[in-house]
Amino acid sequence: IARPQRDTWYTIPTDWSGALSAHDILEPEWLDSRRANSLPKPYHADATFGSAYQLMRSRYRHDGVPLLLETAYLEAELHRRFTPEGVRKTPILKLLDAVPRLRILRAEQIIYIGTSDSETSAALVIPLNAPIAVVRRTVCGEGRTILFASEGFYRGDLVREYFLNYQEAIT
Repeated sequence: IARPQRDTWYTIPTDWSGALSAHDILEPEWLDSRRANSLPKPYHADATFGSAYQLMRSRYRHDGVPLLLETAYLEAELHRRFTPEGVRKTPILKLLDAVPRLRILRAEQIIYIGTSDSETSAALVIPLNAPIAVVRRTVCGEGRTILFASEGFYRGDLVREYFLNYQEAIT
């Protein structure tokens, strides 16, 4: 993969407030929404499943370039609370955060590096086996029930992570 011709990077958020606003600069493209025939993968320990989920697939662009292919599962009862337009235009984490009296007890994220398969390569316009960042998120409510689970594939040539673990005081 060649480096992009411009110095445009997308930083994957690593905290709740960052995750709530991360998609604000991205352009969503709705690919699919239907009742899930299977339950989401249990990406995080000690999570339990609800009775039904809505499966949603989206592609997001950053500065016009395909950046992210996401498959998400939203607990079906929660999905019914939102308008179709709201789900298409508003990131699910933002919708969940705004639901009155919804207790989010845990949110977890795992980021790892992988390579693209044929479907991801075609959707993100990258070569087969190109490096990608894989982000798995799980949001749990009461009873450790999975309210939302997603798996996102980010183009490896357009993302970066920045962590500042320690900085001495400058005097």
